Amino acid sequence: MKIITLPCGPLSTNTYIIHHQKKAMVVDPADFNIVWTSLKNHELELSGVLLTHGHFDHILALPELRKHMPDLPIHIHPGDEHLLFDAQDNGSIAFIGACQLSENEKVSHYDTLLSTPIGDITVISVPGHSPGSVVLEFENYLFTGDFIFKESIGRTDLLSGSPKDMHESLIRFVDLYIDRVEDFKIYPGHRETSTLAYELKNNPFLDRITKFKGQ
Repeated sequence: MKIITLPCGPLSTNTYIIHHQKKAMVVDPADFNIVWTSLKNHELELSGVLLTHGHFDHILALPELRKHMPDLPIHIHPGDEHLLFDAQDNGSIAFIGACQLSENEKVSHYDTLLSTPIGDITVISVPGHSPGSVVLEFENYLFTGDFIFKESIGRTDLLSGSPKDMHESLIRFVDLYIDRVEDFKIYPGHRETSTLAYELKNNPFLDRITKFKGQ
């Protein structure tokens, strides 16, 4: 399994192409031309889209992808589904102009475990940055969207953000992973990659929870 990282879009969103044996899934496609060119250059067959949440900078390529692949599966948490169809709420109107899917487009809701052509993906609900934010665990990789960044976390002051929900999600996240033997590499929605072990010790939002758990 390999991961292609493509920083793109007006906010330098990290789009990821996860691929295995020529099958690929794309996480948070933020620029159609960049994503499409990368797929073609690597001779990959796109099998679906995985969204960590529905803010505009993570979905910019969706309308064009659906034009080229009308049956392309798009997976999102139901808490953020409406953002795909509302350019006002997803934030695109204020930044770049309307970006949304048409009313008749169909999308799929995540289950806790999602089976894909590249393998099974565990879906963890982490509301706070948005109601439908998720972390995607695949093998020893965590795609954290705008939930956890290197040494930081996502904003909670945007529309539908919640500091309370974020705090509770961080506690649940630590509970889930603090005793895991294996380390995970973290692929966030922006900025550089990190590791779970590093974040548990050096991310101030996680470190204080980790220390509390150890008391």
